[in-house]
Amino acid sequence: MIYVILLLILVFVYCTKFEKRGKPILYKNMHIEKLKHLDFDYFAEKVGDQRIFVHRGKFNMVSTTMKEFYQQMVVGGDKDYLKSEDEYNLLGILGIKGEIINEFGKLFDKHVKNILGRDLGFWMGGKGTTTGWHTDIEDLNYLYLVKGKKRIMLISPIYNDCMYEENITAFGARYSSIDFKNVDYDKYPKFKNVVIHTYTLNEGDCIHIPKNWWHCVENLEDSIGVVYKIFRFNMLFTTLSEKIRNIVNVYIYRKPMNHDITTK
Repeated sequence: MIYVILLLILVFVYCTKFEKRGKPILYKNMHIEKLKHLDFDYFAEKVGDQRIFVHRGKFNMVSTTMKEFYQQMVVGGDKDYLKSEDEYNLLGILGIKGEIINEFGKLFDKHVKNILGRDLGFWMGGKGTTTGWHTDIEDLNYLYLVKGKKRIMLISPIYNDCMYEENITAFGARYSSIDFKNVDYDKYPKFKNVVIHTYTLNEGDCIHIPKNWWHCVENLEDSIGVVYKIFRFNMLFTTLSEKIRNIVNVYIYRKPMNHDITTK
């Protein structure tokens, strides 16, 4: 039993202390031909009457239809953000997920060893919508901008102590209390010490978001983005470490579990 405990501790230390390698990489003007048709009209036509859940605020979800969501963007609403990742699989419903994964694979898989799996995330939001500071544990993470314009800012995990993590537990992610658009330096003085990497993505641009890096995003125009994720063998250890972190947070530090609140 003692050896199992020691192994778990080693896995946790490795994943939290040593998995801080990597750096952001910007790929300009990729313009993937088979993704160009994925515009707002395409989704309004294909799944316009389907009910979806959109994010309003950090942890609140609202039920609506794709057409209603699209109309809200047209009139300049900047509250809601469609995320098809954990809750449901919009690209799979449309029958295009496998094709898109294969297109990304042609570009990014050739130099990657020990691939266990691949997946996609899908994001759609109007001008002014944002995603606050957070981290993700995905192994290799590529954000490709299909339509619109985005600003993304990233901070290395070496500055974790300066990010004022929220007092919650969420599997696979950490959230900061800092409002990136209106930083209160009196309340968060250590944030002055961080180094922020800022990039602007235009249509056809892509950026590699390194594992465990803090990042936040603002849509400078109505935007559609696809995230391509590659999971290698070491993701098994990362997942185990994350489960240990969640258990420690909930049962020792008493940090409550995050559950998105769904409203109509």
